Amino acid sequence: MDTPQERYRKKNMGLYANAARKYYHTHKELASQRNKVWREKNKEYVLQKQREDKRTRKLEAIAYLGGQCKDCQKEYHPAIYEFHHRKPEEKDRDPSKMLGLSWKRAIAELDKCDLLCANCHRLRHHGGNY
Repeated sequence: MDTPQERYRKKNMGLYANAARKYYHTHKELASQRNKVWREKNKEYVLQKQREDKRTRKLEAIAYLGGQCKDCQKEYHPAIYEFHHRKPEEKDRDPSKMLGLSWKRAIAELDKCDLLCANCHRLRHHGGNY
């Protein structure tokens, strides 16, 4: 059961968020230092959260591109998929780095890509060399 203080805090969450934003903008150096100390103390949590976020974003990207290899039309484990830029000269970001972008920017980059399994990706790049 919530205490009166917890109920008040939940009810007024927007006020707390605005106060935190205002504090940050008026004390950027101190807030930055505080965040750095917190990240150092919680390094394992931060790394775990980053891994989870990257996995989630990759799953979303795979689903966005159809969920199967464009060349062989098969479904695989998410670790097998790679993002292939159809026109490398139009590439703004490395595909592995684009998963950290905002979803809007990631979609803009994904629209330039095909979803391929690792085998088909290698064949697209090196198929004629053997």
